[in-house]
Amino acid sequence: MEPGDRLWFFFAQPESAVAAVAEVDEEPRPDDEDPDIPFLVPVTLLTEATKALYRDPVSREELGLGQVRSVQKVKPEALTVLLARVTPLRA
Repeated sequence: MEPGDRLWFFFAQPESAVAAVAEVDEEPRPDDEDPDIPFLVPVTLLTEATKALYRDPVSREELGLGQVRSVQKVKPEALTVLLARVTPLRA
């Protein structure tokens, strides 16, 4: 991860869908205060895009996802679907 990257938040409940997006502000850094949390990543929630996703979340089926891992890179075809949902946000 590096500044400017986007984080798309996939929620398992109440439905399996992407319903929020943020932008990475700084590179991940170790959390010296909590050994159970290996890294902290400062991000800024993209409010308008998140509101759009909250109103109309992008389902796992729409993204063509099988099993969702805790962290994975968005495939180009899935990115197209996500960006269309949060217009005017662009790649």
